[in-house]
Amino acid sequence: MDHALENLQFSFGVMANAAEIQEIRIAVNEFMELRKIRHTPEAEVKASNLDERINNLKLVNEHCKEKISTLELAFAGNPYNKLQENCSILSGVSSSKAAQLWSRVG
Repeated sequence: MDHALENLQFSFGVMANAAEIQEIRIAVNEFMELRKIRHTPEAEVKASNLDERINNLKLVNEHCKEKISTLELAFAGNPYNKLQENCSILSGVSSSKAAQLWSRVG
């Protein structure tokens, strides 16, 4: 019976995080656009909007030491490594594996 309860709790946790995972997937796509326009005046507005949405996610608040600055990441040589340093949940996930996972979500 305890195992069934654990499975149910896990399922509810997955469902609760599904919306946030979808939001992260959208944010990843928007970040890729931000990297392309990072030298334009529109970049600051886009980054500010993206930061607000991302930094309000429960997953980010629970697993990242500091708020995420997408504009700072956009100018980083290796933004994924910089994100891994900030967000412990990503520490064991390579950038190629993360890309595979995000392409499958949604």
